[in-house]
Amino acid sequence: MLDLDGDGLELKSASGSVLFDHDADGVRTGTGWIGADDGILVRDVDGDGRITSGRELFGDETLKLNGQKAANGFDALADLDANHDGNFTSADAAWGQVKVWRDLDQDGVSDAGELFTLDQLGISRIGVTGSASNATGGSQAGTTINGNVVAQSASFTQSSNGVAKERTVGSVDLQANAFYREFTQAVSVSATAQALPDMQGSGRALDLRQAATLSATLSSSVTAFAQAGTRDAQMALIDNLITQWAKSSDYWSTIESNLGAAGSVNVSITAPAGMTAEQFRNLVGVLEVFNGERFYTLPPQTSSGTTANTNVVAGVTWTAATSSSGAAYAINPPAAQVALLQQSYEALKQSVYGALVVQTRLKPYLDSIALRIDDSGISFDTSALVARLESSKASNAKEAFADLVDLSRYASSSLTAAGFDAMGTLRRWVEGAPTDTATRAMLSAMDVLTAGAVSGTSRGDIYFGDAAANSFDGGTGDDIFDGGAGKDSLTGGAGNDTLMGGAGNDVLTGGVGNDTYVFNLGDGVDTISDYDTTAGNTDVVQFNDVASTAVTSVERRNSDLVLRYGSADQLTVSGYFTSAAYRVEQMRFADGVTWDQAALSSKVVTNGTSGAYTLLGAADLTNRLFGLEGNDSLYGGAKNDTLDGGVGDDRLSGSGGDDTLIGGRGNDTLSGGDGSDTYVFSVGDGMDTISESETAPGSVDVVTFSDVASTALTAIERKNYDLVLRYGSADQVTISNHFLSSAFGIEQVRFADGVTWDRAAFASRVALKGTEGTDFLMGTADDVNRMYGLGGADTLMGGAKDDFLDGGAGVDMLMGGAGNDTLIGGTGMDMLYGDVGNDTYMFNLGDGADTIMDVDATAGNQDLLQFGTGIRSDQLWFSRVGNNLQINVIGTSDQVMVSGWFNGAASQIERIGAGDGHSLSNADVAQLVQAMASFAPPAAGQSTLPVDYQNALAPTLAAAWR
Repeated sequence: MLDLDGDGLELKSASGSVLFDHDADGVRTGTGWIGADDGILVRDVDGDGRITSGRELFGDETLKLNGQKAANGFDALADLDANHDGNFTSADAAWGQVKVWRDLDQDGVSDAGELFTLDQLGISRIGVTGSASNATGGSQAGTTINGNVVAQSASFTQSSNGVAKERTVGSVDLQANAFYREFTQAVSVSATAQALPDMQGSGRALDLRQAATLSATLSSSVTAFAQAGTRDAQMALIDNLITQWAKSSDYWSTIESNLGAAGSVNVSITAPAGMTAEQFRNLVGVLEVFNGERFYTLPPQTSSGTTANTNVVAGVTWTAATSSSGAAYAINPPAAQVALLQQSYEALKQSVYGALVVQTRLKPYLDSIALRIDDSGISFDTSALVARLESSKASNAKEAFADLVDLSRYASSSLTAAGFDAMGTLRRWVEGAPTDTATRAMLSAMDVLTAGAVSGTSRGDIYFGDAAANSFDGGTGDDIFDGGAGKDSLTGGAGNDTLMGGAGNDVLTGGVGNDTYVFNLGDGVDTISDYDTTAGNTDVVQFNDVASTAVTSVERRNSDLVLRYGSADQLTVSGYFTSAAYRVEQMRFADGVTWDQAALSSKVVTNGTSGAYTLLGAADLTNRLFGLEGNDSLYGGAKNDTLDGGVGDDRLSGSGGDDTLIGGRGNDTLSGGDGSDTYVFSVGDGMDTISESETAPGSVDVVTFSDVASTALTAIERKNYDLVLRYGSADQVTISNHFLSSAFGIEQVRFADGVTWDRAAFASRVALKGTEGTDFLMGTADDVNRMYGLGGADTLMGGAKDDFLDGGAGVDMLMGGAGNDTLIGGTGMDMLYGDVGNDTYMFNLGDGADTIMDVDATAGNQDLLQFGTGIRSDQLWFSRVGNNLQINVIGTSDQVMVSGWFNGAASQIERIGAGDGHSLSNADVAQLVQAMASFAPPAAGQSTLPVDYQNALAPTLAAAWR
């Protein structure tokens, strides 16, 4: 498995959504799987363009070149490392045969467009030596993800846009669930079987009609069940039907024959209490077929005593063969184990019975529902169904009760959709039935229990509470509860339970299984307590008469989820934000809308109080946190969260994801964390600080002003490494360390007038200002710097961009760095260093005596010394002082010294401009120096050349200055 996007291997549980034939036996079974963002390393061994079995993956079902199975994925890949250098690369002959399967639609089928060559994905190397240690094997080695174990991991090299990155490759023990299956070779259903009721099989059991096609005995059993007219008659036949269904599978085997009792292994079974050995043998055989796996397997031949093999359950004693006796396999199942097997069988029995009874005995009731079309639209007419039930009740109350019980148990959802309340009708029948012992015994035999009962059976119970405070525990089985009025406590236990608290403040506990919690207007203040770690389970809240738009609030209170609806109704899901195990996965409303966890979390609001409060978002959900008043601390999770501090000096931390942070009124500190974050500000928000650091490429962090135009900023400043934006009368946003490097700060500022500044745009507007004292101002390497020393002896250092440096008053040192910089020494004796680039040195009247050092040998570069307004070309006096060029402004004490001018062209300034618009090139400077060397500089205070100077120098000045 390859982590293609750098966020770790993303693995799904074996919930039945993905089936794959790992062992190449023609049966695709439920399996854990890789997410669509990552990939599976594959090799199309048979060349059919598809990946159809584990033989074509890299794992323990891969056949190596010597014909033996690989120990794991790395062993399989190492088999192709022809040069034995520890890496699978293009130097190995099989490189072009190996591909990466990205199962984009997550269906376990290698569709067109899902197989990629290693070169297409920029993969250049895959390590073939895995390690089980996280320290040496890379990320995730030894971890379990949704039931899948990353047994070993190594690294592979992947390049994108010229950047090579090391990512994780793992040998993963995928979670298996053989209950879910699909046979690759379908059975053609016979005409006889086509007339029978049908049901999808599981494990190694074919679908019922397919199985009945292959087994005449099963066909007869199903026919007998379909023709039975009463519940008692069908229940008497269901066990044999299930057994014959299991026996129709080629996976059917007795324990003895599976373990090789006819050969060298002596198998003995101690019958559990209340059961014969044959009954236990049959129980195990049926469950093995419908689960698709063996309960009893042989241990390694060298061991003896009580085994601890993964596939050998408790209660087995194995004795290895000796010279005088064969191996012995003694089964003495403990009572707890037998109870679990019986519970599994009961669940299977109820499932098969429920699927078949609605197609047989109950079918006339369901068929009596008519479709009605009138002026009001299309609806269902259940009057014939009601009449049929009442007629049956009048003629045979027991059978009518049995029919209504089964309709409530197995067809309640479809009947409710058609407008018939089966559970409500059954409650009325039960409440109106005689209270004699015989009636209660009849209801109890059908697992219908009423107030007074405190616990159910291992089967699927129906429970009706009364107006009192009822407490009932259904135990195992798919139970249906209707608490009625009163403060009830209903516990479903294991199984797919339906819990209806009814009126009153109820506590509903579903337990393990796919549970449904049903609510109506007027049900009161109810609490769901649902803890289930089973991967793939789906718990549902069903609102019968509440539309999705009628929910008045969705809030988080500590770790609980709270929904309010109706005038005073409330539903609390306890511990919802603690972990996924406490959650309901769906909420379904009367208007047909369904909220999954993502939709629900996007609507959840977590509110603070009027005082200081700490709000912690869930790591795996989208959070909406509102601090309200007080000095609050808000912490988001890994999703795209919204954090609003409200009034007060708040601290907001977004963590991962693309977060939106709103400080609100007060002096707030905001940190978005990883992701593309948005910081929102308005007039009156106060003095806020952003701390943003992000190294991931492509992330864009944004400051958004909701009511501030781009022209309304009163100042854009740099303070040390911080960016400061001032707006309003006293508002300020400080972005910490924005100028430290591109990893810090923000990428955009968006204004209310529609204007957007990118980093370059607002960097060009930022001024880094010193003080009237001595300052050291350092620009950033990757931003355009505008630096002002102001007064004092300052040092200004630019970066690699086109910077602007103004020393101001005082003896300053300016260093432009790389880039096309502009350097203004200002008044005082300044030192100006341009460095590489097309630099401009500005000198104005009164600036004093400045020294320029410009060493740049780059061919074609053009530096400029520009004298300001009021400095004419005929006022500039050129002389050589050592190897330096000195330029004096006659009539003043101003001068510019270009250090090292006569050392060569690299130290020269290519063009000199005067304030009157004339300029000369560095090539013409020498003739001016030579011509003026014959004269003494004009006397102090004389701002024009004497007449004799003018006459003598005129030809040279005219030739040099253009």
